[in-house]
Amino acid sequence: MAETGKRSSTFEVVTAMILKCRACALDLMSEAEVRLGFAASTRHLLHGLLTSVEGYYGNCLYPIAVAKSTEEINKAPLVSVISLIKGAKEALSTKFVDWMYGRNESYYNMPLDYGTMVVSDWSKVGLNEVDFGWGPPNYVFLKMGNHLCLKMGSG
Repeated sequence: MAETGKRSSTFEVVTAMILKCRACALDLMSEAEVRLGFAASTRHLLHGLLTSVEGYYGNCLYPIAVAKSTEEINKAPLVSVISLIKGAKEALSTKFVDWMYGRNESYYNMPLDYGTMVVSDWSKVGLNEVDFGWGPPNYVFLKMGNHLCLKMGSG
């Protein structure tokens, strides 16, 4: 971003754009809270704690939450919403380590209501490359209730 001199990931930019568009489209009262939730990898924080034997030991994720008023998101320039997401990601190591050592409870107590948007990035998970003997999948999806928007694959 030219405004900050920092690089932004595709996830940060697209998520910020969607959050701004959604906050506008919801047409909530200006003081109503809009929230964003996503999971971030913590594997890099566990070096030395996980076994050194090669193999897959499951996902290492920690939930991240961001909340602002509808008015704040609507009036903020896109670069500010991107910075909000970046800031939440940068705080991950402190929050995760504090949680891991019992210094605080998980702070992820975000209500799952109309003002909440939860996103995930499966682009690097590799699910579209799995082959059970009859070729790679045409579609990969996750069924999670009635409020799901999912796009995967190259099509």
